[in-house]
Amino acid sequence: MGCGNPMLKRRKSTQVCIMKPQINDAWSTTSNSSRLEDYSISTLLGKGGFGKVVKAQHVSTKAQFAIKMIAKNPSKPNQSKKALNNEVSVLKKLNHENIVSYIDSFEDSSFLYIVTELCQEKNLYEKIKKAGKLKENTVKEILLQILSAVEYLHDNKIVHRDIKLENILFVSEGSNKIKLTDFGTAANLEKNQRVSGCCGSIFYIAPEMLEGDYNEKIDIWSCGILAYALSTGKWPYEERTTEEVLEKILCSPFQISADNCEGLSNEFVSLLKEMLRIKPEERISASDAIRHKLFNDVILFYFMLNYELVTCLKKLSLFFLRMI
Repeated sequence: MGCGNPMLKRRKSTQVCIMKPQINDAWSTTSNSSRLEDYSISTLLGKGGFGKVVKAQHVSTKAQFAIKMIAKNPSKPNQSKKALNNEVSVLKKLNHENIVSYIDSFEDSSFLYIVTELCQEKNLYEKIKKAGKLKENTVKEILLQILSAVEYLHDNKIVHRDIKLENILFVSEGSNKIKLTDFGTAANLEKNQRVSGCCGSIFYIAPEMLEGDYNEKIDIWSCGILAYALSTGKWPYEERTTEEVLEKILCSPFQISADNCEGLSNEFVSLLKEMLRIKPEERISASDAIRHKLFNDVILFYFMLNYELVTCLKKLSLFFLRMI
């Protein structure tokens, strides 16, 4: 892996994206009937380079949703449409308990809108910013759900390309149930199982993304960085500028060692090492990561929980049958 890549000189922000999304040219995914007037906007949930996300209530049904609002670029009227078309076309294909559900999309003269289900709690970054770091058992529970979503994406030949703390939402207060969101830079794997283009958020970028084309294993690297940050409360790189961090990723990617994983169990360290292997062909897959010994007790817990639930439902059914 070489250093001094000229790509590094062109990046100015922590959100990196220098490619065109893989999309269809037609703006064919929006609804012809929905309008912003159909919703009552109440709260700002977040904002970024893409625009903002707001909490909204449907006027007639009173149901609550999240709406992503992307400002149109007057100088490039088709660019925003194509980017949103990409996100909507991906979201429409997905149906997984740990991925936000698509509801609708539409546009007006100023904005493009994506309506999704509403997650009532804050994102993972806001939680760790307050807590510093999370207990290993909590991280295991969250990471298993993320990997389940990633396995589903990869099975459907989709690469997320921007897995990070801010894109993991908690469904409700007091629960560790999460959902993966923001498919603005997601891509479909080509026939040769490779995609290209550098995008995502700087600390989570896999080394091979700076080298050329790559496959779905970049998502696994991002999951590894996310898991490390959650369990230690630390970022993988100490460099201050975007260019310095990218140079570090390219020349000396983050690796797990005895110095930076103190206090973590052997099983957790083992999985982190597998997810953060520099060579993508040696990096663990989402399917194999889910089956790692780290999650044995978590999977057993969910199995027992589901067993108890089924048992209770059977007893309840018998009770009502006797009442008839």
